[in-house]
Amino acid sequence: MTIISTTSDLDLTKFNSSDVIFDSELPGVPEEKLLKYSHKWYVGSYQGCSCGFRHLMAVNFPDLGFAAPEEWFQENKEDIDATLKLIKIFKEIIISGKKLECIDAWAHNPSAEPYIEGNVVVNLNEIPEPSFRFIENYHHEFICNT
Repeated sequence: MTIISTTSDLDLTKFNSSDVIFDSELPGVPEEKLLKYSHKWYVGSYQGCSCGFRHLMAVNFPDLGFAAPEEWFQENKEDIDATLKLIKIFKEIIISGKKLECIDAWAHNPSAEPYIEGNVVVNLNEIPEPSFRFIENYHHEFICNT
């Protein structure tokens, strides 16, 4: 599940398309408690769930990090396209002077304790858009210098 929070009061459903879906109804994962900004959203993809974005298992993050799609690491073109569209939306929100964070978490018992493996600052000036992917079980704080 990809959940975000932002200081932007913009209705993000205006960005909804066949690739990216924003819903103000959160899915009920415990990690929602860790979101710190007032406007919270669930982000779905062309699959309806968040699975249709680029993801990397946290265990591989230290070695692989953010990287453009590679032939040896097969990814669906639809996942790549949806992620590119989403990161452009994130960038638009950040450039407008608002804050944005997200947590990429597996759906599990809503009464369980929230769990993340770590935090990562995602500088959208330094990470090329094709290289972005969500790191599973990580808290992502997005920044972008204008």
